[in-house]
Amino acid sequence: YWRAVDVQANLDADGLMHVIETQTFVFDGDWNGGERRFVVHPGQRLQLEGVDLMDGTRAVPLTRGSLDAVNHFELTNAAVLRWRSRLPSDPPFSQKALTYRIRYTLSGVLRGQDGHFRLNHDFAFPDRTGVIEQFTSRFVLDSSWTGMPSPHVQELRNLGPGQGAIVLGELTHRGSSQPRFVIALTSPIG
Repeated sequence: YWRAVDVQANLDADGLMHVIETQTFVFDGDWNGGERRFVVHPGQRLQLEGVDLMDGTRAVPLTRGSLDAVNHFELTNAAVLRWRSRLPSDPPFSQKALTYRIRYTLSGVLRGQDGHFRLNHDFAFPDRTGVIEQFTSRFVLDSSWTGMPSPHVQELRNLGPGQGAIVLGELTHRGSSQPRFVIALTSPIG
């Protein structure tokens, strides 16, 4: 299960969402590591920037590559991130809390036309087997966006498998140029 998940997200003027997600897992048994399934809708793009093991206030970057080694991670084509926390030959975990920070960028999270866009984004990851005991998110909009409070803060407890943390909003872009990383619709938002 997850003791805590904290999401810090920023929507820039071009419509890119920059995310830092900190997850504290509690491993019990012969778990080999963590997994994060991303939901990437048609027209969206996920750019994984890195995964860190948090050791107090120090971030230890994980290495992209074979999951045969501890502190290595891999992202599959199906947008499933996995990382190794223990070798199969190591003793099983016993209520071991480990904190990981995942850094990524999403494009195409906004859909719309003529400067008006819809946000419908789940900041949790409902495709999981465990409970998230405490979930927090802080979503900040660039000043070129209006239409919802910024920051938008969520605090949820005991999110079961299948439950998410959805943020909905109708946003207007007031920047000097059109946002480049949105999904442009040819018909009105409905």
